[in-house]
Amino acid sequence: MYKTYLTILFLILVLSFSVFLILGQPPFSTGTIDYYCERTDASFWSEPVNALTNLSFIIAGVGAILLLRKRSLKSLHIWVLAGLMFFIGSGSFLFHTLATHITELADILPIFAFQLIFLWSYPRFALGFGYLKTGALVALYLLLTTLSSLIPFDLNGSQHYIPAALMLGLYAQMSLNQARYGVTLLVIATILFAVALTARTVDEWLCPWWPMGTHFLWHLLNGGVIYLSWVSLYRAELRRNTL
Repeated sequence: MYKTYLTILFLILVLSFSVFLILGQPPFSTGTIDYYCERTDASFWSEPVNALTNLSFIIAGVGAILLLRKRSLKSLHIWVLAGLMFFIGSGSFLFHTLATHITELADILPIFAFQLIFLWSYPRFALGFGYLKTGALVALYLLLTTLSSLIPFDLNGSQHYIPAALMLGLYAQMSLNQARYGVTLLVIATILFAVALTARTVDEWLCPWWPMGTHFLWHLLNGGVIYLSWVSLYRAELRRNTL
């Protein structure tokens, strides 16, 4: 059990370092941020749809906790991932209402924490990989995330999520090759993530024709992505614990 705690602590430390690299700016500076089509001023409710659609993450977290309460599964990473769903929803809500660099950090940190812990946990516990192979996959994700900052054209910040989408697709393919339990959910999550990422990317491009933007679809679809990904890992854990 202590190895799991140390692994999660290490991932959080790596996460904190990675976020500062990704932001490329002082995270505690003041001033309102306007990244999305729906925001038209600095007021709290300037992004009502973007703010309220974060309920999808809260609903996903409630669904995950309800599943965990039905079983005696005590795997720490499963519980941590379920809890992070609530932090993703609340952090994103704060960002889409207050819209500052501080709340941007509250938005980004839980997302990347979920990605890092899931990208470690799935190959380690669902695919049965050893520490070395699992570590190599996480290192690949971190490398791709760093390289994503070098993409020479504007994707409205979506370039930082492309590595996670690629890794999710890679994990789905590896699960298919091994005929792993719950792989269908991971495949669906990968497809949903691709659609969600597209909606996030084109948000500001569509402003002249659709003032509300499409960022809210990123929230709605990603609620499904994190839940299906989590359930895929959860089912694999249940199967592993009953064998």
